[in-house]
Amino acid sequence: MKKINTVICGGDKRMLSAATHFSRLGECRLWRCASGEAVGAIRTDDLSESAKNAFVILPIPAFDKNGVLNGCANVTADDLFRHLPCGSVIFGGKISALVSRLAAEHGHKIYDYGERDDFNLFNAVPTAEAALLIASEHLNSTVNGSDFVITGYGRIGKALARRLRLLGGNVTVAARSDSAVAGAVCDGNRAVRLSDLSSELCETDVCFNTVPYKIFSPSIIREWKCKWFMELASLPGGFSEDAISFLGDRYISALSLPGRYFPITAGEIIYKTVYTMICTL
Repeated sequence: MKKINTVICGGDKRMLSAATHFSRLGECRLWRCASGEAVGAIRTDDLSESAKNAFVILPIPAFDKNGVLNGCANVTADDLFRHLPCGSVIFGGKISALVSRLAAEHGHKIYDYGERDDFNLFNAVPTAEAALLIASEHLNSTVNGSDFVITGYGRIGKALARRLRLLGGNVTVAARSDSAVAGAVCDGNRAVRLSDLSSELCETDVCFNTVPYKIFSPSIIREWKCKWFMELASLPGGFSEDAISFLGDRYISALSLPGRYFPITAGEIIYKTVYTMICTL
């Protein structure tokens, strides 16, 4: 196997897990990564030297909305790119167009593993399992026999519905397209069109939203006798600010669940995805 050297910059414990895997392929160095152990990886303060002849791996999201490296309060995208050897190959999650242009201006190539289907399919599993844990913490009853609504039937919606059904939960899926509604029914769920949700459903224990655009307003949910509303969708999410205010304590923000609940698994997913991308360059 060809030796693959890597340097991992910033991030949380997911990146330590990824580093453990990458260290088996070659030299793996950690620069300003989260504290903790990554078996086989070496910490470094010299990014310029460490990144020579190495692939650069960033967390997900790689940068916040202000362009600051995830986990590194004082490192901007420009700071990072200036310290890398020209022509560096970089992998990161949720890379904005602005960051991509900035990387190109510094002579680097940057690839977004967060947009890949394989990454998101793998990531749907820890997201669904973490959502189940959170729901169980809030309910005073078992999943078995409880009623659940899932808005959206993409990767996360499917993974979550499958697990709820296996535990004996009563699942209703609200989807936008006829094909998604049909797919949900064929998978063993009750299903309705998203546009019919407010009139079709009133009582449920937990509503999980996986739709990443505003579908919930106070007028939509006012008549619902739902105990909890959980946000699983990426920003901007499915709840308007008025809806969040209206719901109060019944609203649960549950973002970035794989990293928060299962960093070892989440890091392995990053490793698998990036390794596949490296092998196809």
